[in-house]
This record gives sequence, structure tokens and C-alpha cells, in this order.
Amino acid sequence: MVNDAEILDAFIAWMELRGYRSGTIRQYFYDAKRFLNWLKKDPTKVTEQEISAYLLKIKSERSLSNSTLLRRIASLRTFYEFLVDQGMMKTNPVTIRRPRVRRKLPRVLSREEVERLISAGKNERDRLLLRLLYATGARVSEISSLTWEDVNLKERTAIIRGGKGGKDRIVLFDEKTAQELAKYKSEHGGQGRIFPLSPRTIQRIVKMAAARAGLRKDVHPHTLRHCLHPETRVLTSNGFLPAKLLFFFNHEVLTIDLSDHSWKTCKVSQKLHHIADRLLSIWAGGRELICTPEHTVFVLRKGRIVEIQAGELSVGDYIAGVGRIPFNTGRRYLDADLWQLIGYYVGDGGLCEERRV
Repeated sequence: MVNDAEILDAFIAWMELRGYRSGTIRQYFYDAKRFLNWLKKDPTKVTEQEISAYLLKIKSERSLSNSTLLRRIASLRTFYEFLVDQGMMKTNPVTIRRPRVRRKLPRVLSREEVERLISAGKNERDRLLLRLLYATGARVSEISSLTWEDVNLKERTAIIRGGKGGKDRIVLFDEKTAQELAKYKSEHGGQGRIFPLSPRTIQRIVKMAAARAGLRKDVHPHTLRHCLHPETRVLTSNGFLPAKLLFFFNHEVLTIDLSDHSWKTCKVSQKLHHIADRLLSIWAGGRELICTPEHTVFVLRKGRIVEIQAGELSVGDYIAGVGRIPFNTGRRYLDADLWQLIGYYVGDGGLCEERRV
């Protein structure tokens, strides 16, 4: 008989060795623990029907959204991947198809609403916290762990360490935020974490500021990630410019015309943001594709090329990829800015009336 407590401890150690983030480990652990409490038998003896029954039960009883159910499925799939890896099972019984997650446009605040929110901060610390969330687009956990050592006030940059997917990245902020940071640093010291607060405390600070500002929208820290800061760099025909110039001076951005595979400039008409709580690492043809589970891919199924989400891929599927990109530029060599744009485009995908890539 398998001991649940021992197997869960081993599951945690297995995830830690594979570099899962602490938040993911915690979620997967609790999801697996809830399942075992419901199952009340040796987890290696489970059937696909029992797993489906459990997921249906928690979805109906707790009115779970498809996105939450998606995470529960991922937790169980990972748990049984662990059991297979340990030789306790031959195959992973979690074969249920991923539920469709309805994509929603993110809630955003106007510039005036953001200014009201920042001004409604209870004290200097809270106002700086709100400003930094807005200026950098960092996640609440990233702001919570940000240290003075990773902030360069002269260059107006900050290093986000161990962000989503465990990756480091550099974020930018504006001159006003740099001045506020410098003032706060001189008054409170410049060692360790800038805001020694838990993510939950930061969430409460944002909620309370929104209430004081009289904002009727559902505002939380992630809302500020969808608000385009005026200093955000955007690639244009005149190089990288702050986003605010796109509105005040009608600058055009570089884009790709799929009808003739040429690159040209056009005006910004809309901004969309793709949201996901995890990334997939997919290997095919000796190359790695890192994308969200909702990312569109084309595969060969029963002699036909069909469009599916990356999360629906199975081992053995054939993925259609880009062999070459013809550009009618009239030049043999392209500048670095254009290659950077092409990299973003091929990596993130684009949408047109005739086809999707």
C-alpha cells in the first residue's frame, strides 16, 4: 500500500530537482493532495474514468472556470508523470483533453485612472509601489522580490530575476519613477528588497488604493501590466521610440504585409495581450518551441493539416513550421531592428484575414 504523505513528499522533491518554481510546486502539491483525499485508494491503481469523475465533480460543485480546471488537470498530469518516472506506473492515466479557455480582452485603466490610482496610495511607499508596477509592467511577485542591487537608477533599468518560466529579464522605467526611487532610497536605505512585502499584501494595497480613488473597475496588480506606459519602447521607422509619441505625433510602427511578404509602416489600431499561467517546451526536428498552451500550431492529422492549440499536442505529432521567409526588400542585408521585428513576429505569430501564422 502506497503511503500518501510519503509519495507527496517525494513528488515535491521531484519537482524541485526539475526546477519547478515554488509557486507551481505549492499549487501542484495541494491539487494532488486534494485528489488523493478524494480517491481514498492507491493512486497507482487509478483509472481514467475515476480521474474524469473527479474533475467533473469539482467543476460542478465548486463552479470552477475552465482556466482553473485547466490547472487542476495540469497538476494531476504532472503528478502521474512523476509516478511513471519513478517506475510506479507504466503509463500516465491523465489523458483528458484540455478544456477550451475563452480568451478575454484584459481590463485596462485609462491614463487618468492610473494617475488617480497612484495618487490614492496611502503613503510614500505605496505610491512608489503603484508607480513601479505601472512603469515596469512587472508581476506582483516580481516587485515583491525586487532588490536595490538589481536596480540601475542611472540607466533606468531593473533586473527581474526568476520571472515567469524561471527566466531573468530587464525592465525599463521612466525618469519620474527613477527620481522617486532615488528619493525613497536616500530616506530608507538601499539594501535588500525595495518593498519587503508579501504578494498578498501588495494585492491589498492596490485594492485599497483603487477604492480610495473611486475606481469602479475590478483593479488588481495584474491590471497595471495591461496599461501601456508612455515610456514603453515601440519599434518604428525612426527606431525605438516611447509609446507616448505614437499618439502625440502619429508615428507609424514597422509591420509585415503577408500579401506580398514585404515590410512596411502602418498606424497602430489596437493592442491585444496574450495571457497564460504557464509555458510549454515542445521539441520537434531538433528545435525547441516555447509557447503558451493556447498558442496555435498546425499539425498533420489523418493526411490533413489542421489547426490546434499547443496544449493539445501529442507525442508523435508532426508540426508544420516556417521553412523560409521571402522578403521583397530590394536589399541583400537587413538591419538589426528589422531582424528583431521578424524574430518577434515569427515567435509570437500574427493574424490576417486570409490565414494565420
